[in-house]
Amino acid sequence: KAQFDIIGRLVADAKFDKTRNDKDVAYLRVAVSERQKNKDGNWEDMTSYVNITVFNARAISLLKATGVKGSMYNFMGQMTFASVKHADEFFDTYKLRVGNDDRVIPLDTKKREDNGANDGGFGGPIDA
Repeated sequence: KAQFDIIGRLVADAKFDKTRNDKDVAYLRVAVSERQKNKDGNWEDMTSYVNITVFNARAISLLKATGVKGSMYNFMGQMTFASVKHADEFFDTYKLRVGNDDRVIPLDTKKREDNGANDGGFGGPIDA
């Protein structure tokens, strides 16, 4: 299976919920920046955003303690890709799934004040 490593900063605090099987799950959105040359030959920062779903129990415990906006992590997992149509335009979306065999490594984190008590208000379980 193909593994992807993503290093990025959370753009919002991690959200937590339960699957239909009563397993913990975390939802994250990460900003990933890289420098590229533009058409004029000048270097510029390019930022992409990746949605991440975490099922790994140890990683979820870590995120409950440190998963605040601005924290930086290295995520390893399975990448999925989809094109989404909105207002007659297609947008590419990427999602990383971090399962039990994958990892989350903190690189620059802050401590959560609510210790993960925020369930994110997702309103219902998901399949896992």
